[in-house]
Amino acid sequence: MFPYESGVCAQGQYMPDPVQLFPRAVNTAGIEKYNKLLAFQQTPVYPSCQKTVLESVMDVMRIKVETKSTVKAVDEYLQYTASMLPNGHRLPTTHRKIQKRMTLVALTHVRYVTLTDIS
Repeated sequence: MFPYESGVCAQGQYMPDPVQLFPRAVNTAGIEKYNKLLAFQQTPVYPSCQKTVLESVMDVMRIKVETKSTVKAVDEYLQYTASMLPNGHRLPTTHRKIQKRMTLVALTHVRYVTLTDIS
């Protein structure tokens, strides 16, 4: 019997599996997105604020959908809110910045076009 076949060599000592000659590359894209999302979720809007940036952005997007607001209305709302926050806040001030940040953490909206949309 070949000594490595059972994982135990002739002296009775355990032999670890042979090391791969060519280790596979690890795809870290998912890990990077998770770390960005985690940082986005844990970052407060400003120091000593109870709300995080992610919570605030999600609230703004929820309000936009529920009230059927336009992008311009959301921009004005964000800029008005930002004017009341202390300097150094992390709340995005435009809808485009929110979309860009959401794309970075892979929280994007996908719209499917159906045949009824075309006519």
